[in-house]
Amino acid sequence: MTIENMNSLKFNPHKDYTANRLVSGILQLANSTSFVIDETLLEQGQLDTKGVHNVKALGHLITWQKVDYDFSYHQMEFPCNINVLITSEGRSLLPSDCQVHLQPELLPPNMEEHMNSLLTAVLPSILNKFRVYLSLLRLLDYSISDEVTKAVEDDFVEMRKNDSESITADDLHRTLLVARFLSLSAGQTTLSRERWLRAKQLEALRKARLQPQKSVNGNEL
Repeated sequence: MTIENMNSLKFNPHKDYTANRLVSGILQLANSTSFVIDETLLEQGQLDTKGVHNVKALGHLITWQKVDYDFSYHQMEFPCNINVLITSEGRSLLPSDCQVHLQPELLPPNMEEHMNSLLTAVLPSILNKFRVYLSLLRLLDYSISDEVTKAVEDDFVEMRKNDSESITADDLHRTLLVARFLSLSAGQTTLSRERWLRAKQLEALRKARLQPQKSVNGNEL
């Protein structure tokens, strides 16, 4: 993501009436596509009208999972299902449901060389297995028993008692999502008490990381 790209690329599809065809845009993607946005190369600069429109289009996709198709005289919204991951050195320009502050244990002198060596070391067959694994997890059924549901409700009530100002329904929803992903990653299609407690722990750690570090490289988090 650079100022030049945002000001020059076409993100939303649009109708070319001269050729009488629909011209695809960057955001015209197949459902379940994983869309990675790299903001680490973003420098100071001025977004023009197209750039501002593209930023809004990305925000609309992330927040509402919808893409506008431009037919000149009117816009049409089309629903989508796109997983968006943003990498940034500070506060992102774009909205997000969850922020994770990375704390790498290893800081190599040249990150690009380090990452290239890791990618070279991973065999294509291993990468294929990762892809199959992640694809299959999406197809698994998932459920929560009445017993665990009651335990989750009790936990949430207790959390609200201890910290009513910062604990919201969004926190419960996010922790339940983490618990689901944890369970499915281990091939478990029902939520156990242990997975729920682990999800709560991970959420607490994630929030704790966001507190002390107010900025990175001068960028506010």
